[in-house]
Amino acid sequence: MTKISEQAYNIITSCIVRRLSTKESLEFLSKNKVEMSERTFRRHKQQILSQQNTLDKYSRQNIQLEQLQKIETKKSIIKHLWNLFENAVKISDQHSILKSIEKISGNLPTILWNANEYGKKIKIEKKMQEFNNSIWNDP
Repeated sequence: MTKISEQAYNIITSCIVRRLSTKESLEFLSKNKVEMSERTFRRHKQQILSQQNTLDKYSRQNIQLEQLQKIETKKSIIKHLWNLFENAVKISDQHSILKSIEKISGNLPTILWNANEYGKKIKIEKKMQEFNNSIWNDP
């Protein structure tokens, strides 16, 4: 594919954000002294959208992995703390270990809830994007 100039890239992105039709976008490009054919505009627009979708998918996967790593780390810490609790001799040590377990365990449901809500949000956004794409795509 051909390289898009920075100015053209910014203007086409602006057209996408504004949801301008192809005709309106070409007029907007002309006003900003960027001349291109309708075919070139559509190709560049598709290239920009595919880049954005790739970045979006990549970020979703990384956030999900981070959430899973957080959950697994907390679980392993709690398991280790219970082992320390069982081996602790002093009551003050047991008390401090229990407080640590309580604090970490208290955060775990929040992390799980946030991960689930994030997953739901992703599904809803994906459906909305598919719906918007079906409505707003030029004929």
